[in-house]
Amino acid sequence: MKIVDIFAPYLFAFWFDGKPNDEYNLAMNNWLDTEYLKEFHEKYYDGFIRNNDFFPQKDLLGFSSFIIRNANVFDNKLVTAADDGNISEHFEILSKGKDLYEILPKRKSKQQILRFYGIQLESVIIIAGSAIKVTHEMRDHPLTDKQLLKINALQDFLRDNSITDEETFFDYLSEQD
Repeated sequence: MKIVDIFAPYLFAFWFDGKPNDEYNLAMNNWLDTEYLKEFHEKYYDGFIRNNDFFPQKDLLGFSSFIIRNANVFDNKLVTAADDGNISEHFEILSKGKDLYEILPKRKSKQQILRFYGIQLESVIIIAGSAIKVTHEMRDHPLTDKQLLKINALQDFLRDNSITDEETFFDYLSEQD
């Protein structure tokens, strides 16, 4: 497992062992891949898409266009935020009612139904996972529930490497070069 630069010095992503890419690029590749979107639509249409008000169009073409359009908007929004130095403003508390002063706080960023999940270290965000969110609560769908496990894995990785703030994060990265 490692952490890679997406839009340094503000946005990074976790790269899990055995994965072909980091979590940011895996998401963007999937959200822009029509074959992936077709399989997702087929698998989740009856249970999650057909009666979901979040999807303006439920047919495959409308669904795919909606996801691709929002993936591009999301990517552009985060690029601009990184350029402006305010990436952390685009990430909010993952769970309402949680301690605002938590060390290694969990965060989410959203564009319509697309989500990035990560950990915030002051002005730095490290993405741990992503999802096409088709349910209100993360625990109500296996794909979003899995993202909670990824965030916890990133938290464990940071703790195991004594990373608790920006300074220790950048010290860790410089030692990895």
